[in-house]
Amino acid sequence: MTLHLPLPSGKLATLISAYAPTLTNSDEVKDKFYEDLDVLLSSTETLQAISQMSSGKAPGSDMIPSKVYKAGGSVLVDKVTQLFQSFWNQGSIPQELKDTSIVHLYKRKGNRQVYDNHRSISLLSIAGKILCSLSVSHIQCYVFN
Repeated sequence: MTLHLPLPSGKLATLISAYAPTLTNSDEVKDKFYEDLDVLLSSTETLQAISQMSSGKAPGSDMIPSKVYKAGGSVLVDKVTQLFQSFWNQGSIPQELKDTSIVHLYKRKGNRQVYDNHRSISLLSIAGKILCSLSVSHIQCYVFN
């Protein structure tokens, strides 16, 4: 399965490309695949995702910078992991973690009035970025192994 996002230039950006067992696979293969996806996130994975966050990333609407998560220690990592596990079990993510603010930045070249001389960035909350990173790495772990 591949999910594409159309870009203003007419090209497509690949958002996710993943393997899932086909209907012709045995029930054991399909069951193992979906059981592996249900494995809960660990504190180690959360700590790794937090550690890999750039300190220079702009926070989202919650205005909590990544350095707060990095300085929070094991207590914060455990609490964040428990929170993310509850989302994982419920199969839904609160809208606040999915909301983004799109900001257009001038590239400092050419005419400011021309759209192609700007780039867009999405400001997602750091918690949302951590959860997104965890989800991608968790899925990749089972897709590529």
